[in-house]
Amino acid sequence: MDVAQRTLTIVLPALDEEEAIGSTIARCLEARAHIVSESPVRGVEIVVVSDGSTDRTEEIARSFEEVSVLAFTRNRGYGAAIKAGFAHGTGDLVGFLDADGTCDPRFFADLCNAIESGADVALGSRMGEGSEMPRVRALGNTVFAWMLGLLSKRVVKDTASGMRVIRREALPALDPLPDGLHFTPAMSARILLEDRLRLAELPMPYAERVGDSKLSVLKDGVRFLHVILQAVMCYRPARPLLLAAAGLGLAAFLLGLGPALLWLREGYVEEWMLYRVLLSSLLFTGVAILACGAAVAERIAALAGRRPVTA
Repeated sequence: MDVAQRTLTIVLPALDEEEAIGSTIARCLEARAHIVSESPVRGVEIVVVSDGSTDRTEEIARSFEEVSVLAFTRNRGYGAAIKAGFAHGTGDLVGFLDADGTCDPRFFADLCNAIESGADVALGSRMGEGSEMPRVRALGNTVFAWMLGLLSKRVVKDTASGMRVIRREALPALDPLPDGLHFTPAMSARILLEDRLRLAELPMPYAERVGDSKLSVLKDGVRFLHVILQAVMCYRPARPLLLAAAGLGLAAFLLGLGPALLWLREGYVEEWMLYRVLLSSLLFTGVAILACGAAVAERIAALAGRRPVTA
């Protein structure tokens, strides 16, 4: 699309955010001029999706005439709200922003510039200096980012950022994505593991949220871990299987090292060591099985995804 016609749809998913939604919308409206002046975007539309809110979130959002408002009759999930906003909007760039006042909507200009520079998806990282993210969540995010980086062989600092911009034509390559709060880590995992879309990550300011968080550290942390592992097994199954094989191989080597050294030095093996030799042999058999399974699984995943076979 011609740069002069490029437009941005900003989706605000909101669940019982009456304390923050008004100021967040106002900041988005004020940021439009900055986004237009500092990026290739020439138009900005804002879509608020009330995800079954039971407070005044929808009422407050509808008081802004320049904003489109969608309202679910029941809670369908963070991801479902974002996807509904994308479908309703008309921009060739689609973005979303948490409605809790933590992110600065002016930063959409930087994300749009990253898209114009060649990225398919641009996200704002909350892990930079001065971030006001709670320590427990920051620790969890660091662990998930390390895990995903290890398995994808790519570096990412924030797997669950709630501020992103995506080329609309790239959305089909991301489907399907979940409806819940694990929408963002699922998106990050798919991009990094499938390696079809180009991802840009930019550090952004992040403030303490207004109101109570809807995120459960334990429940949603387990859900985030599950979606990352699920994506790994779907798109790059060889990597976790080969890591498991390496672990088994190391254990087999250490178990068999003592008997092997004794046999090399003395020419015999003590009777009790035979059990270690047997267990080491069984573990090496497991290594072979995992390695073969990794090769077959990677081939199947590559054929299903129509991509070259890589480990």
